[in-house]
Amino acid sequence: MKPDLPRNDKEDDESAVVDDNVILDRVLGICNHGKRATTGQEGILPESLASQYELKSVYAIMRHGDRTPLRASKLDKDSSKHVKFWKSRCHHAVGYQRKNVARYYSGVDDRIHISALQDNQQEKHTLSHATTVCDYGQLTNSGIEQFLKLGGFFQDIYINHLKLISKDHIHRQVDFRSTKVRRTQQSAAAFVYRFLSGFDFDRKVAIMAGKDTWFRDSKDQPDATCSKMNQIWKESKMEKNIIYNLRKIDSYINELVPIFNKSRIQMGAVTSIADDFITRICHESELPCGPKTCMTKRQLAQVIRSLELMAEVDHKPIAPLAIYPMLKRIQQNMNKIVTNSSYTAKFSLMLGHDSTISPLLYALKVHNGKWPRYAARVVFELWQSVVNRSKYYIRVLYDGNVITSKLQFCKSTTLSETNQLCQYSSFRDYMDKNILIQNFGKDYQAICKG
Repeated sequence: MKPDLPRNDKEDDESAVVDDNVILDRVLGICNHGKRATTGQEGILPESLASQYELKSVYAIMRHGDRTPLRASKLDKDSSKHVKFWKSRCHHAVGYQRKNVARYYSGVDDRIHISALQDNQQEKHTLSHATTVCDYGQLTNSGIEQFLKLGGFFQDIYINHLKLISKDHIHRQVDFRSTKVRRTQQSAAAFVYRFLSGFDFDRKVAIMAGKDTWFRDSKDQPDATCSKMNQIWKESKMEKNIIYNLRKIDSYINELVPIFNKSRIQMGAVTSIADDFITRICHESELPCGPKTCMTKRQLAQVIRSLELMAEVDHKPIAPLAIYPMLKRIQQNMNKIVTNSSYTAKFSLMLGHDSTISPLLYALKVHNGKWPRYAARVVFELWQSVVNRSKYYIRVLYDGNVITSKLQFCKSTTLSETNQLCQYSSFRDYMDKNILIQNFGKDYQAICKG
């Protein structure tokens, strides 16, 4: 008999019957293995439009790559076995691209450095980690592979094909950001290393590391906060749909309690449990078993579903306020190009976490209910009409798929024949009028202070 898998629709208590292989494919989709070919529609317009528009700038927001668990497993009877398993995942260049990974390790510190956004001071640690055992939450070699391949893919499209970046004044044409967390810095470094591999530098390329998960901070405002978000988050826990999701999560996790002979408290948070399972699956390790039995794939699917529901609980209520500064900065940088008022970077990268991507998708109202995979990416492109140079358009993609027509501010202005491009003025007006945050107030700073 086929196992039951909960549906994505949170209003539906029924369980969909899904094949075990489908469940496993769903989990492996989160892994986004480095062995998979990197594909996408970034920079590629339909043939009917390709000659009519010129790419002017790109803004990419990404999640870090494959990593080790965030903490020690609470479910293993023998924790030393778990530690031993990760021993070779960050030190030896393993995998089908091991020569490329080894080459990256030997050359990255000569071309790239991390600087703190707050004081522009270069970080002391090296990017070419040489530990004999993986630290918790550290990027693995598979994560390095993901971003070397992604950097190469973006290089082929944006640099080699569309000539977005030239060899002159490279440092002025690019802007690379990460968070202060090491795995985002390592992911950004691997991407940049491959993305700019065709250029010679007169000095190292800097990746600016900030403190904020949602990239609200900047050199001018290094400690961006919004106290109102905490209040909104707490109040949201009283909403019926949130309570419903929390109860559903508990019901899923309670199924695991007798398997591992632990209390619900001993099991830990759903995010910790899911992290334990996902990192094992992504590295073809066995799932943990209890004294008498092991988990079923249906229960694994329920843990993943719990993680997705938890993202909705934590991210959806605060998404507009969390993401507003990032989107505003993207729109303002686009406007500098549109008005030719000042020079701005042609390619911008913000390398964050699942908790960066998920609120962004909720804020844009395009979240598909699934947990963002490793190396997930949202890309904004600015295009100019070559027929009428005063006309500019935006194009937005998620994991290589065009989502422009799904955006709230683009639904009435998307080019009808392809649904690829949306008038830039629609995005500008949406941000200038603060429509994204209108349910909270008219002014972002006033809302946050209130």
